[in-house]
Amino acid sequence: MPNVINRKMYSEYEKLFSSLEAAIFLKFEKHTTAQDRELRKQFRKERVELSVVRNRIARLALSSKMSADAAKLIKGPTAIAFGDVERVIAAAKVLDAARKAKSAPGIEVKGGYLQGAALSPDQVKALTGLPGKKELLSMVLGNVTGTAANVPSLAQSALATPARLVAALIDKKEKEGAA
Repeated sequence: MPNVINRKMYSEYEKLFSSLEAAIFLKFEKHTTAQDRELRKQFRKERVELSVVRNRIARLALSSKMSADAAKLIKGPTAIAFGDVERVIAAAKVLDAARKAKSAPGIEVKGGYLQGAALSPDQVKALTGLPGKKELLSMVLGNVTGTAANVPSLAQSALATPARLVAALIDKKEKEGAA
């Protein structure tokens, strides 16, 4: 790195990406300041970090964290939305909603990175179908409480079945005895 500013930027990128689990690489051009502000506001709501990067320095800083395929995505005007896996899934949902609403026309997904693997734009789009942590917890809780609610009826049926069999046997013996 030839100068002090580049070295400083490199060290900042290394700190910023030190705990990188997942990221989405965005082509970041041809949009207004208002659109940028709105997108960043939605990202902040989901606690997703967004950083417009200097490509060469970002590739160097990220080279130890990700595969060469993912590093190749850093070309042209690039922004990186990153965080833990749950937050990046939320970022993918925000980007999908922005794309559908056409509120961020100059922003397009180049690809992504998820725990060591490079993702294509289609795979990043597929992340929008995954439920978030809250949805998963509510699904698990629903299944657990549903099963727990069935326990009394299962216990009652387990006790009622032998009682019915005994009653049927008694009725059969009484009919045989009467005949």
